[in-house]
Amino acid sequence: MNKLLLIFTVATLVLFSCRKQPASTTTTDNIIKKDSIIPMDAVCIQNLVYTSFSSKAKVDYNDGQTNVTANLNIKIKKDSLIWLSGTMFGFEGIRAMISKDSIWYINKLEKTYSAYSLLELGKKMNIDLTFEIIEALLVGNAPLIQRNQDLVKRDTLLVHLTQNEKDLTIINQINVANCKLEKLEVKQNMGYGNAEINFANFNSLENMLFAFNNAIHISYTDQTGIHQTQMVINHNKVDLNLLNLKFPFNIPNRYERK
Repeated sequence: MNKLLLIFTVATLVLFSCRKQPASTTTTDNIIKKDSIIPMDAVCIQNLVYTSFSSKAKVDYNDGQTNVTANLNIKIKKDSLIWLSGTMFGFEGIRAMISKDSIWYINKLEKTYSAYSLLELGKKMNIDLTFEIIEALLVGNAPLIQRNQDLVKRDTLLVHLTQNEKDLTIINQINVANCKLEKLEVKQNMGYGNAEINFANFNSLENMLFAFNNAIHISYTDQTGIHQTQMVINHNKVDLNLLNLKFPFNIPNRYERK
């Protein structure tokens, strides 16, 4: 259970992490002559809009060695806090909280806890962690805004938006009909890992579309070889903008830090 939630909160989500860049209307590459600019091929992406997000979900996880099913509660205060609670057989085993710059998680079965800054954890994992990317991926929003230098290709059903950031190539596939992100591919250019998320089962949520099914596949290489991880998240009940949403998180004094 500890492994499942740690991977969910860190490896699955932050493998794709790269910093948001401010929107730009011009770049030097776009300038043909003074006061003459090639317009950006704008892509329609309908992101979920909310002040708070709450979900009860089921997670199926398989990495070739561990195959488990767990229940996951997700709570988000937009741009501020992410709270996660994992249960199996009716008992809470893990609770985690992510702030703008830190992550904490409690293992109630082992009576231990861990705490990291996102910067510290990112250095340990050789990735660039940001709260904004983790939040976007949890709710099925596009992880980066579109920029002038991004590559856009269109076919009958999909828009393919390709973005390069540091050592990552990010490919967003957006449905032409409803402007929703349907597939996200992230490739590390140095060859250490790739990830893919397929968003499906779109249903109306406060006059917006939300993907109630997320299928995640991760492939990465380390000193022990090539690893494959499959995870399916099915949201059962989702609420937006709830008043007085609670984020309980207390570390008992008797718990040992790991």
